[in-house]
Amino acid sequence: GKEKGKGSKMVYKIVGDIMGRTLSFENARGEVIAVMAKTNKAMLKTAVFGSGSESTIDVAPGVDCSTILCIVFALGQVGAHYVKDCFANFVQDPIQN
Repeated sequence: GKEKGKGSKMVYKIVGDIMGRTLSFENARGEVIAVMAKTNKAMLKTAVFGSGSESTIDVAPGVDCSTILCIVFALGQVGAHYVKDCFANFVQDPIQN
């Protein structure tokens, strides 16, 4: 995210692993302030049923956990819309304007 009115200064950076199992939240100094990881149960459900959304979130002491939770929920919403839009635009109806 970026601070409002501060130009392009980065406030948080979110780094995900290739397997999509963990997300690390870093502050502007590059310190890991929170980690979100899918549980083994969620990984199994994803492999068997195609979906599993159970995760754990570890937040460092002194970090505003409500901010981290808001970011997590926002990522979920953006991700869901991104997948839906990709499917609709490129799989369901590939020939469009």
